[in-house]
Amino acid sequence: MKHKPFALVLMPFDEKFDAVYQHGVKGVCADLGIVCERVDEQNFEDHIVEQIYSQIRRADIVIAELTGSNPMCFMSLASPGL
Repeated sequence: MKHKPFALVLMPFDEKFDAVYQHGVKGVCADLGIVCERVDEQNFEDHIVEQIYSQIRRADIVIAELTGSNPMCFMSLASPGL
């Protein structure tokens, strides 16, 4: 079975971004055969920051929505040692 690329999406967990995520990102990824997730859709036991770092390292693609200058998205992308 062929490996499907994994895309991690970093964006605010806010309902005003739901349409952007569902239709503008997740739907397009599905059409391209890319598995696409935000961390809030995953089951994990680590602290959310550790999960984000882990998923950035795992991802083939990272998609970041930076509208509104969300500090968490910037911190995740700028962290050394990933």
